[in-house]
Amino acid sequence: MDVKTAYYLLLVDLKGSTQLQPERARPVFERLEEVLHQMNMSCAQSLVIPLSISYGDEIAGLFSSATPLYDVASTVRDALLSDLRIRFVVSRGTIGMPSQDIRQIGGDIFKQANDAMIRIKKRKRFCCWLIADDVQNTVLDTLTETTNALLGGMTAYQRQVYVLFRQGLAQNAIARKMNKHPQSISDALARGHGEIVLDAERAIDLIIQSICQ
Repeated sequence: MDVKTAYYLLLVDLKGSTQLQPERARPVFERLEEVLHQMNMSCAQSLVIPLSISYGDEIAGLFSSATPLYDVASTVRDALLSDLRIRFVVSRGTIGMPSQDIRQIGGDIFKQANDAMIRIKKRKRFCCWLIADDVQNTVLDTLTETTNALLGGMTAYQRQVYVLFRQGLAQNAIARKMNKHPQSISDALARGHGEIVLDAERAIDLIIQSICQ
């Protein structure tokens, strides 16, 4: 880690987390800690500073590559879906000082991310990408906001079908796995816009990969 290299910062805001009652907050944060542990394990090669909860209502992690960042943010969102909503910022830049405490590194990368977080809170947006030029950032913002809105509009059943579809299962296989009629699976994908979400998420991955090349 050094002050000349450009890194990627993921900053996640846990909306309303400080307002949770202790008996409800405890299992939520235990689940979150487990998810972050899993993400830190799976993203180990890209992590400079592991993902952790800071200041009680934020998650932050420093990465050498942007490749896993959409997956990390969406995994955290999905894990907390029944209890909390999130918003996130990804910025690219240099740090102020080397430290394993992410709250101390500062620098341009944190200023960008903090300023962006203030903006999306005011605008009630889900995300802000600051990792490439204005056009690419805008496209990533639009695709990510679209997937989040469509996923948020799915019923629990439509979301179950979508998750299996995203894992690569064919509709007939999903029907067998869920003990449902194939037409029910097809209807759930159509009404939940599952194929549109999957196409948008694939486009997000392709754009991030092209930026990281």
